[in-house]
Amino acid sequence: MIFEQAWEVCNKVGGIYTVISSKARFYVEKYGKRYFLIGPYKDNKEFIENKKPEWLENISKNLEKIGIKIHYGNWNIKGNPQVILIDFYEFFNKERNFWKYLFWEWYKIDSLNSDFTYDEPFVWSISAGILLEHIDKIFPERKILHAHEWLSGGTILYIKKKNLNYKTIFTIHGTVMGRYLSSKGIKVSKEINFDSESYKYNINAKHQLEKNTVLHTDIFTTVSDILDEEAKIIFGRKSDKILYNYLDIENFEIGEKRYLKEFIIWYFYPYYEIDLERTIFIYTIGRYEFLNKGYDLFIDLLKYLNESDIDFNIIAFIFVPFHNKGINPNVKYLYNLYLSLKEKLNSLDTLRDIYRKKLNIELEKIEGYPPISTHITENDITNKIIQSNLLNRKEDKVKVVYVPTYIGNDEIFNDKELLKEFDIGVFLSRYEPYGYTPLEALNNGIPIILSNKTGFYLSLKKKNIKSDSILVVDLDNFNNELKRILSFIKDYFYLNKTDKIKIRCEAFNISLLYSWEKNINEYFELYKY
Repeated sequence: MIFEQAWEVCNKVGGIYTVISSKARFYVEKYGKRYFLIGPYKDNKEFIENKKPEWLENISKNLEKIGIKIHYGNWNIKGNPQVILIDFYEFFNKERNFWKYLFWEWYKIDSLNSDFTYDEPFVWSISAGILLEHIDKIFPERKILHAHEWLSGGTILYIKKKNLNYKTIFTIHGTVMGRYLSSKGIKVSKEINFDSESYKYNINAKHQLEKNTVLHTDIFTTVSDILDEEAKIIFGRKSDKILYNYLDIENFEIGEKRYLKEFIIWYFYPYYEIDLERTIFIYTIGRYEFLNKGYDLFIDLLKYLNESDIDFNIIAFIFVPFHNKGINPNVKYLYNLYLSLKEKLNSLDTLRDIYRKKLNIELEKIEGYPPISTHITENDITNKIIQSNLLNRKEDKVKVVYVPTYIGNDEIFNDKELLKEFDIGVFLSRYEPYGYTPLEALNNGIPIILSNKTGFYLSLKKKNIKSDSILVVDLDNFNNELKRILSFIKDYFYLNKTDKIKIRCEAFNISLLYSWEKNINEYFELYKY
């Protein structure tokens, strides 16, 4: 039996969700009913609950007595893998402090002053350990547990302390200390005492849990060469294997910009017109880590482009989920108006003409400029956009649309295929142990502007991949790189249609080297008993 565990199973938070969901079907093909995924029971929209197998039903009844509720079913993705989701919150309320104390006794993990961001996944991981202990009693043969990130670390440490019959594999996609220090502008180095430094930022519990798991697991893997070196410095243990993240490659289609053009019409046209034939669409995307993901640099780039000598429009989208109070009322009004018109029309040109000629009076009550954010929110991104004087005025060469929600889970941005319509993806991370988003862009046939601080860049370098569809940016000299970025964008805009297709095909062909189908055996080798 093989169990794969992550906080992002049926729970879309970041890149690990993509890693696991995109490779699941290959695991199902290989291991069938012997493969299970373990995650937290939350608002799991992709979870289909089913009747538990008899052996799991018996375990479930026992665990319910201590406040752990087991949900069994399938993840509604390719392969429909079996999933066990754990509702542990009753157990959390009753047992949290006891287990924090016990892990101090067992591993000297100091979580006395930890907060909910540690306590929640920690207790979940203990719940998973208890579940696996019960499974071990029913199936005593050797089993596999592949756990991802420090949030699953407690499960491996529980298994080791209880001497259960599991071969444990622990994969990190970043380090607690590396990620945090980078957000403060500090580079990981041998001069830092990470154990004591972690107390300064109150992340000592997370760091200690991660470190203990790295040192106690049977097999330790990282997702890039950068992270392998970082792990050696922080934990004193290099990985046993570097396992890149790959993709389940989709068929290549060049987006026709239908969605983006319609969006521009209903979002901008009530304020002013934009020449869509002289417009280029760029984007960045990722979780909310303002400095680590380089969103400040992306906005600095937009400011530079807005002040440059370009004679075309740039519309830049920032897809970074963040707490919000719903869709901006003006945006909501315009979107509903657009939907009502769209039902009566089937032509983009007709829709554009109606906005031009017939709605001026009705829309006069909307004042100012198109909002920089589609939803009501405020954070470092919105503040930086405003500080950079990117206000979506008619005369601005660069317009900005910040979308603080997940694509596919939002009323407006509900089409996961929309990213295929963009012209260029921009990824300027300062700290990115691997970097899924640029690989996904290439898979969509989108040329990319890529930071040289990412694990994905190093993997390209290792494979000796060079392409006109990729511009690598030296972040240490970012201000000097702005002209190169401008030239890259200009050159792409002025390409004829045939050459653009050629560049996009080249981007897609690079992604083929990173397919799960070609590389999945790297993972399966780890699971040999």
